[in-house]
Amino acid sequence: ELLLDGAPIGRTASDGQAAIQQLNAGKRQLQVRSPLYTTANRSLDLAEGEQSERIQLAWRPGVVRVRTRTQDGPEPGVMLRFAGAQVVPAAPVDERGERLVALEPGRWQVIASSPTYGLFQQAVDVPATAGEPTPVDVLLALPAAGTARLLVRVQDPDGQPVPGARIRLGSGDVVDADAGGVLLLQ
Repeated sequence: ELLLDGAPIGRTASDGQAAIQQLNAGKRQLQVRSPLYTTANRSLDLAEGEQSERIQLAWRPGVVRVRTRTQDGPEPGVMLRFAGAQVVPAAPVDERGERLVALEPGRWQVIASSPTYGLFQQAVDVPATAGEPTPVDVLLALPAAGTARLLVRVQDPDGQPVPGARIRLGSGDVVDADAGGVLLLQ
């Protein structure tokens, strides 16, 4: 999102560029915001005519790059869910089997759901420091015949995860959900 003097003026296109026309010349403040990058602020002194400004953004802390693959290569038909310190909406991977997402630092469970390959869960520790996105590589494989998986997410009435919920299986097995209220039974 682009803001000029604090007012929203648009967004960049898929190539990262934006053309803003009919601006008044003079001293202006440009701000660039994105969930994946730290906010950039730039003081501009606009003159009459066309000008260009290049702004290099830095990754914000907590960005994770999830890659879903099979033995044959990228797997695009996968939905991702994240269980941890905050509620994050489910999101699909792109046509390359990848997704960038910003998470709060801490321990998370990444749950990949594929109509062909089933459910896969992987733990990831998201650092509190900025740098390159934390890689999470999910290798999908067909489940063995006769096996089943069940993803249990325990939520309170407000839709928030219930950490450490006790879950009874059958006549006696008791297991605890993780800190995000999630348990993957296989």
